[in-house]
Amino acid sequence: MKAKRIIQKSCLSLMLMMVMLFAMNVAVAAADVTFSNVKQTGATKSTATVNWTSTASGYYVYVDGQFMKEQTGTSYKVSGMAAGSSAVVEVVGYSEKPEVDAATVYNLAMQGLYTGFRMEVFSTPGKPGNVANAKYNNFFDWNPLTSNAVKVGWSVNAKDKYYADGWQVVISTVDGKKKLKTLTVKGVRSEVVSTSFNLKSVKNKGFSMKVRGYIVLNGQKKYGAWSGTKVVIPQVKSSAKLTAKNRSVKLSWQKVSNAVKYEVYVCKDTTVSNPKFKKVKTLGKNVTSYTLKKVPLYKRYGIYVKAVVKYGKKTYKTNAAVGYHSVYFYRK
Repeated sequence: MKAKRIIQKSCLSLMLMMVMLFAMNVAVAAADVTFSNVKQTGATKSTATVNWTSTASGYYVYVDGQFMKEQTGTSYKVSGMAAGSSAVVEVVGYSEKPEVDAATVYNLAMQGLYTGFRMEVFSTPGKPGNVANAKYNNFFDWNPLTSNAVKVGWSVNAKDKYYADGWQVVISTVDGKKKLKTLTVKGVRSEVVSTSFNLKSVKNKGFSMKVRGYIVLNGQKKYGAWSGTKVVIPQVKSSAKLTAKNRSVKLSWQKVSNAVKYEVYVCKDTTVSNPKFKKVKTLGKNVTSYTLKKVPLYKRYGIYVKAVVKYGKKTYKTNAAVGYHSVYFYRK
């Protein structure tokens, strides 16, 4: 019984000596390896590439803690990413090939017995949405009755895991054949991004637009997916003349480029919180006025006109009414 205990003690001592020797060898191997110039150099909607400089003879590559491959090259491309996502790349270098498996190498690296690096990498931003959505003021505002300044906005892709470094906005003619302006918008920590512009070339014509996000890698922009193209037809620039004698209002407007008809909308009570406008008349492309007669006394009416335009085989209508003429008659 005593002899057995001596043998067990001797075996335990031998194992400890082997572990210490292995750790010493690992420490020496780690000391021979250095890393520098670690950076992400590429990105697409589904990939991210990282490069580095090192004295190692080989590398183990891990993504989000999972072993991916052993290699000798100093570049690795993460694939299969979702747009607007990120991943953590960990690379462990060695001067002499380890005699243990990749999982053990990873654990030893976590203990500082192997040299490596850890870096978060990013795919390019996902497709933006709600571009110039006229239902909401923070996405669209253009009132030609008072100004030619246009505000457009868009929403960040709901699946994006980070905020883009910036955005590129391209403004073109309605038919998309001519680019009018390219805007660069700085990234913001918000789910909604917007910008403004004032172009004479869109007055009484409208425009089309698209937008995409980007990230900056080493001073270079890596662009994400384009949004869908949004066509914006302006509200018709108009004026209103009231005549008290017959309680009428004459609405006159400027022609909109490529208009094929005009639609007149009237609200019989604009004092409510959500005024309801109803189309009362459709007029030909050469008509530039409409008279609304016998407006009731002491009623706050509203009136405006929309344009319907055609480019090629495609037809578009004024996106939304952002302003109307207020009409009110009372007895003196």
